[in-house]
Amino acid sequence: MKLKTKIQVALLIIFTGFAILGGVNGFYLDRIAKKSAQMMSENYRSLNYTHEMSLALEDVISAITLKETSYIYKRTKLREAFDKFERYMSLQDANIADKDEEELTIQLEEAFEDFRTRTETAFRKDGEFDISIHMQSVNIRDLLNKVYSRNEEVILRTTDEANAMINRVNLYVILFGFFIFLLAVAAMFYLPEIFARPIKNMTEAMERIARREYDERLPIHSKDEFGEMAQSFNIMAAKMEEYEAYNVEQLMSEKTRIETLISRMKAAIVGVNKDGTVLFANPVAERLLGMKEEEIKDKNLSEIEDDFFQNMTRELRENRVIEDNSYPPLEMEKNGQTFFFSKDILSVKVNDEVGQKDADYGWVIVLKNITKLTQENLAKTNFMARLSHELKTPIAAIDMSTNLLRDERIGAVNEEQVELTDTIKQNTNRMLTMVNELIDMAKIESGNIKLDFKKVLPEEVVDYALTSVKTFLDEKKIKVNKVYEADLPKVELDAQKTGDVLINYLTNAIRYTPKNGQIEIGVASFVDVVSFSVKDFGNGIDKEELKTVFQKFKRSKGDKTKGTGLGLAISKEFIEAQGGSVWAESEPQMGSVFGFSLPITQ
Repeated sequence: MKLKTKIQVALLIIFTGFAILGGVNGFYLDRIAKKSAQMMSENYRSLNYTHEMSLALEDVISAITLKETSYIYKRTKLREAFDKFERYMSLQDANIADKDEEELTIQLEEAFEDFRTRTETAFRKDGEFDISIHMQSVNIRDLLNKVYSRNEEVILRTTDEANAMINRVNLYVILFGFFIFLLAVAAMFYLPEIFARPIKNMTEAMERIARREYDERLPIHSKDEFGEMAQSFNIMAAKMEEYEAYNVEQLMSEKTRIETLISRMKAAIVGVNKDGTVLFANPVAERLLGMKEEEIKDKNLSEIEDDFFQNMTRELRENRVIEDNSYPPLEMEKNGQTFFFSKDILSVKVNDEVGQKDADYGWVIVLKNITKLTQENLAKTNFMARLSHELKTPIAAIDMSTNLLRDERIGAVNEEQVELTDTIKQNTNRMLTMVNELIDMAKIESGNIKLDFKKVLPEEVVDYALTSVKTFLDEKKIKVNKVYEADLPKVELDAQKTGDVLINYLTNAIRYTPKNGQIEIGVASFVDVVSFSVKDFGNGIDKEELKTVFQKFKRSKGDKTKGTGLGLAISKEFIEAQGGSVWAESEPQMGSVFGFSLPITQ
């Protein structure tokens, strides 16, 4: 039987049971109500008839006992009383409910006829009524009381019978309802089990299949939909088992190939799972760490007591690795020599669980020997630093000589000479700026940045920067809008270098802002940092170029202004050296916003 048919049959049985229960209950209650109403109506009419006959009998007695009244009046009253009695006697005769009442009614009719005959005879003779007539009236009254009592008894008996019948019906209904309830409860537990057990078995089997236990099979107990599903699952598992057996050799071959590639790479490679357990280390890593793979494999990162290894895995141990990233180079002293290694940590994501994609499996640490490159960069940096210092002296001399040439105490100069000296002055200042940027970059690359932290109000840093660029602002008549948050806290920073960064931002904004334009400089606090920003309303920067704007020697395409391309790179290094971060936002033709954030406390 199909699962759908089973459910339909079960529901049909339950609903039919409730329908029968309601129908039987309604039928018997209606039957009892109609029968009781009929009997009660008949008995109540009999009670009313006997009451009216009693009143008529009283009228007869009253008419007989009247004194000092005319014969005609008495006869009229007497006839009216007899007629009334006969009328209700006829109604009672037609309303007899059982044999006992019928016998009483016959006796009543006979007694009334006798009473009427005697009364009318006595009335016609002399109007004197003897004791027999009185006794006959007493007998009639007694019969009326018996009829009345008989109907009262029938009413009470009918009520008791109706109640008893109702109780029996209620009992049968309760018993039948309890049976239906038991059936419904059984269905409530049985039907969910029909669904839950096969689904649970299927879920467990699928989980085992997900764990590559392809020999899993489901038993087939029925020919319904669950049986068909189990059969389909078994076919699928058998096919997957065949496929797994077919690919084991290929997978082992692929594993060997990958292990060979890792072992032959010149970079040191260490694999770590998501729980921080070392999975493997290639021969280069073994030589670098001075340990065999067996010594570190299956150990947690924190269990390996080696300073260089701890430096190499610091970000993983501190849970600071979110995605693929490069980290500051590592330095190692070995045999009296200094070696440098670049460090990259790459995430490994797999799809080995059903319903999950790109689940984190672990990390791969890659160390490349960059000693030669670092030494060459250091030599280049030292050369640039010496060259910049050597250039600074003649440039300063040229600047001083230009100032002397323009001094009127030495001699008068004409307009053409003034223009020449202005040109020399401008180029000298530009060269001096370039030399200073090269010197700053050389200090950064050599790690010789010296920071002087002091607690300073953010407004003071902004005022220092604005004072430094006031001449350029006035020259282009640019308006500066200050947007400060109220009650800014003091920030622990290097005021000189932070001011230089703001000067660089402002200089760039002035450069790309047309005459009579405006610049917006803002300062705001966010929890534990203070943010500085400079906004211009120039042509903006393309999205692709915005990604590299803080790299060395990078300039926007079509930028016709002069410069080295080091200003933003130096600014980035100055801010990051203070534990802060830089950022930029821009849209073409909408202007740009350059900013940086610094921690309030170092």
